[in-house]
Order: sequence, then structure tokens, then C-alpha cells
Amino acid sequence: MEQSNQDMRSLKAAAKEEFGRVRGVEGVGVGEGSLRVYVRNAEVRRRLPTEFRGVPVDPVVTGEISATSAGI
Repeated sequence: MEQSNQDMRSLKAAAKEEFGRVRGVEGVGVGEGSLRVYVRNAEVRRRLPTEFRGVPVDPVVTGEISATSAGI
């Protein structure tokens, strides 16, 4: 199912709220017709659904993500 940019932004916001409750989810983004969910490890990836509101979920294992001060 193809989504408009506005639909995907709304869907991303809802997914961020939903998946943000899952320990080990680092972030949510938009891929090519899918939601990318960035996770710490494969265990977290296995706990995610394959779809969210009819849109495929593409889990990406990133490890832990933390904010840093670049100082560049």
C-alpha cells in the first residue's frame, strides 16, 4: 500500500510513540514504503511486528545509540 508523505509522517509519529515503549528500540524512520525501526539487537528485532497499521516494519539492528558532543 503506497502512502503519501503526510501519511508517512503521521504514521512515523504514531509508530515512534508505540515502539518507543519497547525497551531496546533506538528510533523510528521512514524507508521506501516501510517504517524503519532501529533496535539495539536481534532479540528486540524479533519482538517487533512485521506490519504497523498496514505498513511493513523494517527493523535495523544498530546497537545502542547515544547523543555525543562532537566538538568538531
